[in-house]
Amino acid sequence: MQLAGQVTLRDGRSLPYRAIRPDDAGRLQRFAAGLSARSRYQRFHQPMAQIPQSLLERLTHLDVPK
Repeated sequence: MQLAGQVTLRDGRSLPYRAIRPDDAGRLQRFAAGLSARSRYQRFHQPMAQIPQSLLERLTHLDVPK
């Protein structure tokens, strides 16, 4: 599994990608805060004003092969 690299879009633009990291927790929290209540519910399957710390840790601390 490749965890980082570049992808070329149909229009020729190239975009980088990488696996989420623990230091992305704040960015993920800000992303979720910018969603509507309905979008947060649909994404996380429960109502929440912000992502609980325990879920943030599960989402940002991946068990990846080395």
